Amino acid sequence: STLNLNVNDADADATNELSDLSITGNTLTLTNPATGGNSVTLPSADGTETIVNAGTNVTIAGDGSAA
Repeated sequence: STLNLNVNDADADATNELSDLSITGNTLTLTNPATGGNSVTLPSADGTETIVNAGTNVTIAGDGSAA
C-alpha cells in the first residue's frame, strides 16, 4: 500500500522550519533559523515551588529546598 502525506505548511520556506533544539545549563536554544532571539532561559527549580498536600500516612517536613 502507499501512504501519501500532505506536508505543505502553507509558506514553502524551508529556512523557517524548526530543526534542532539544544540546551546548555538552563538555556534552551532553537538552532534554525540561526538568528538572534532564539534562546530562552528556563527557570531553575530549587524545590520551594513544590506543593505537597498531606494525606493519609503522609508526613511533610521542610520546604523542599534541600534534598
